[in-house]
Amino acid sequence: MESPTASPTLSSKAVSISDYPSEITLPDRSSTGGSGGYRPSHLLRKSLSSKRLQGRLPSSPRLENDSTLHLQPEEGVGGAGGAGGSGSGAGGVADYGVRDRAAELLEKCAQWLETERQARRARRARRKGRAETAEGEQQQQQQQESGGSADESLDLLEALLRERPAVTGGSRKGSHRVSRRSLMGGLGQASGATSDTEYASDGDAVVPGCEEWLKIPEEIGWDTFKQEVLKLTHTLRCKGWRSVDLDRFREVGVERISGALTNAVYMVTPPSDLPTSTAASSTTNLGVSTPNGEDTQRRRKPAKLLLRIYGPQVSHLIDRDTELYILRRLARKKIGPRLLGTFENGRFEQFFTARTLTKDDIRNPETSRHIAKRLKELHRGIEVESKEREQGPIVWKNWEKWVPRCTDVMEHIDAKQKYGLVCGTTWPVFREAVEKYRAWLVARYGGDEQLKRELVFAHNDTQYGNILRLQAVEKSPLLLPGNEHKQLVVIDFEYASANTPGFEFANHFCEWMADYHNETRPHEMKTNRFPTEKEIRNFLTAYVEHSFSKRLPQLGAFNLDARVPPPPVDNEAELAVVREKVEKLLLETRAWRAASSAMWCAWGVVQAKAPPPPCSEEEEAQEAPEKVEEFDYLLYAQQRALLFWGDCLSLGIFTKHDLEAMQEGLAERVKVVEPM
Repeated sequence: MESPTASPTLSSKAVSISDYPSEITLPDRSSTGGSGGYRPSHLLRKSLSSKRLQGRLPSSPRLENDSTLHLQPEEGVGGAGGAGGSGSGAGGVADYGVRDRAAELLEKCAQWLETERQARRARRARRKGRAETAEGEQQQQQQQESGGSADESLDLLEALLRERPAVTGGSRKGSHRVSRRSLMGGLGQASGATSDTEYASDGDAVVPGCEEWLKIPEEIGWDTFKQEVLKLTHTLRCKGWRSVDLDRFREVGVERISGALTNAVYMVTPPSDLPTSTAASSTTNLGVSTPNGEDTQRRRKPAKLLLRIYGPQVSHLIDRDTELYILRRLARKKIGPRLLGTFENGRFEQFFTARTLTKDDIRNPETSRHIAKRLKELHRGIEVESKEREQGPIVWKNWEKWVPRCTDVMEHIDAKQKYGLVCGTTWPVFREAVEKYRAWLVARYGGDEQLKRELVFAHNDTQYGNILRLQAVEKSPLLLPGNEHKQLVVIDFEYASANTPGFEFANHFCEWMADYHNETRPHEMKTNRFPTEKEIRNFLTAYVEHSFSKRLPQLGAFNLDARVPPPPVDNEAELAVVREKVEKLLLETRAWRAASSAMWCAWGVVQAKAPPPPCSEEEEAQEAPEKVEEFDYLLYAQQRALLFWGDCLSLGIFTKHDLEAMQEGLAERVKVVEPM
């Protein structure tokens, strides 16, 4: 691991520590003619005044190879008869047999640091009084620059001291082990880290986690919910939130954000009257913390958080370890919101000041082109790993994972006949039809290996609720012509993995049919809202044109370096390439539309609560009325199943006669999208 630095722009005059010692031994004052204990300034002033150490904190082989730094206390340091110093009395040095010597040394360094700061301020005041001539003013400027560099060095030392172990009483034998994580954590805070999280040796953020389970407000009430949320922000060290006292939980704002179907999502806002910064004494700077554990000088008003609580059936749908691994891959490219902390049934994420797109927004021609460009940057920016390519399209991995749960649920659902046959047929017949369609897809590509070559890293769930538009302020780089599409941010990568571009586009266009905020029928998919061929070509053309390497910027935070929009494709040869690729993607999109419906049909079945076992008529009459859910997953699954049958009919995989043979009346019930 490379040793972190306080800042990448530190002056070359800054003090650095050349190496971490394996042993720290205090010299015997009696042998040097000293008459008393150690003065704070004596310990380190000589090394700073005799020479100025250059550069930044170097990488330490000892810290790279050893998990801890050993500070070996040495028996008999100093003499029992030495005069007391630094407030330790006659036995000040001899007390090392009782107190932790490493901690004692660090305390003395802290005292020296305070004394040195005061002395430097006094020297500057005297120099300022002597700077009367032009030459004197020039000399003063040089001294101030030197002093600023030294101040940075003192700040660096202060960061080390902030993580020093507390001085405790009692005898302790053997070595005192200082965790390397503690040392690196202290330096990370001094270097202006943007979060309280630590970093692993590979550069990935170490996201804090705990095993707490958070209930939703409907179960425990809003006050208790806010209290538990605030406790979690402290436990997970969400940046700045430990400055909010736990007894102020009622002042924390928690607002439900609509749009998510798998999880409950909330915006968490800190109390409005928190100070942005607090003046602190030099003693506080050396490590005296507030009761909640944060240095008052470092206190900043905490940012809003996005709280995500997983749905009750999500464990059947999503592998959270895989999801967190994917989020780390995205974080390396600065794609999507930053993960701040996880708990047993949810997580905290970075909150974007943005507006969620609506069902009508995604139909806007210019917005549609921007979405296409963002998807192209995702497909090109994240490399498909060999294991992902080997397993094939994630749509079928999801299908295979969800089938056992679907089988269990459908045994009860179809028996009750409340919804009719959810899949249009019995579950075994529907499952067999999906497998036949899957084989047709593979044959279309000429085999599994050819299909796997087409895979890209896809989002797989670009419904309008998962796309945000950042609120750009005046003069923001996001308003520049070449950056307008970067105002859009795609979130919720729960289902992201390797898939074909055809699935990604087919899934997105199917979401044009949805209106999840409809007050009466949020589950319904309206085929007349599916995009026209002209709208589809507009999207696909923007996607293909954005793929020319000279026009596609490298992925970054927002890549806000484009001052002018990329030139349009006007070369006849390029136009021919664009037309050819658009036609290919158009056919591929049509072929994969049934796969999208099959996957989300299974998703809806898994999300639904399996009904209790059949009971007698008398027990059923006494049964309490069912609670109406906010979203009817089974009716949604039924809509997607009927779309699947309609697409299979359009593709020629089944005929109307085949459908009638599977289930009487099915051919008349299917939902058919007009040919593209």
